Amino acid sequence: MLKQTVRHLLGAVAAWWVFVAQAAAAYTVLFGLALLTNAPLGSPLAGPMTVLLAAVLGAILVPLLFLPAGLVGEAATKHGRLILRLVTTFAVAAALATIYVVVVAVATDASAAGTTLACLGSMVAVLSPTVAYVVLAHAMSRTNSARRHFPSPASGPAST
Repeated sequence: MLKQTVRHLLGAVAAWWVFVAQAAAAYTVLFGLALLTNAPLGSPLAGPMTVLLAAVLGAILVPLLFLPAGLVGEAATKHGRLILRLVTTFAVAAALATIYVVVVAVATDASAAGTTLACLGSMVAVLSPTVAYVVLAHAMSRTNSARRHFPSPASGPAST
């Protein structure tokens, strides 16, 4: 039980890091685009604030989105292959992200077109963190499984 908790906790941390890295990469691309098109660059704090906002949003999304999606994906594909677990977990993460976006859109009285674009953007935004979460949790599961089947030489009987 402790190994499963640690595995999912590390997967959640990996998802958070990837989410924050995506924000930094998106800001860098937008900054480069602004340089190429001679558009206003914005404030000097725009980059750090974007990363800070992504860190806070990621910290909120980890327990609300990535952790439940990872748990459902693992439960649905108990001894399944990695690709099946990835697809299942991403489907759950995309569905949860869409639900959250629609709830926020209804609360803020957003337009239907804006809500649709935000739903598509949220599905794209959760893809990489979900992959990081599932791959790390799956790799740790495989490592623990291999340790049970192939004990280390140090744990075997001593020979003289």
